[in-house]
Amino acid sequence: SLFDDAGESRFQPSPGWNRPILRGLTGYWQLDEENGSTLSDGTGNQAAVTMASNFDLADENRSDWGTLGRAIELNGTADLTFPNVLDDSNFTFSAWLKPSGDFTLSVGGANNITYDASVPACSFGGETIARISPLNQWMHIAVVATTTGTGFFYVDGQKAEFTSGVTFFAGGSITTTDFTGLVDEVRYYDEIKEESEVKELAGRSFLDLSGNKFH
Repeated sequence: SLFDDAGESRFQPSPGWNRPILRGLTGYWQLDEENGSTLSDGTGNQAAVTMASNFDLADENRSDWGTLGRAIELNGTADLTFPNVLDDSNFTFSAWLKPSGDFTLSVGGANNITYDASVPACSFGGETIARISPLNQWMHIAVVATTTGTGFFYVDGQKAEFTSGVTFFAGGSITTTDFTGLVDEVRYYDEIKEESEVKELAGRSFLDLSGNKFH
């Protein structure tokens, strides 16, 4: 190996392995900014995210290398909110996270993704999925809403169906709470993405070198 520590290897699941999935993409925050406190939506459909005035991405503690380009670094005190992006059904939310501990991520009101680093696993809608990515590496999460209260939850490409305990509503926001670590490549689609597409977003499915098929 070129690395003394395999955990430092760059050969990890990444959105960079696959072509971008553009159909239905109505919000895309690359989080590549290196100065200021505004995070732009690459599609032009959503409002820019404005951080607190004392949050400056030029600070070396606010930005680091991500899964694709740069990533924003949070220290548990500054929340990251993507305002008024949600529909009440038929949507897909996707994000890459590299947490340093427990966190809560709201997907509209009280619909919380919770992460327990001691397991380590994420829970949502009464379902819990253990991460398969190493603790010191990036993990991928996704929520696919099929109705106002049902859908699928993904962690590192693994799927669980939720049928209760969740109520989506139009105009809801996506917000981190007490998150310490890195966030990157946040995407919002106004349509239901199939399992194969979510696995592509998670870097868990990729084209082989011959170009003949996906693995």
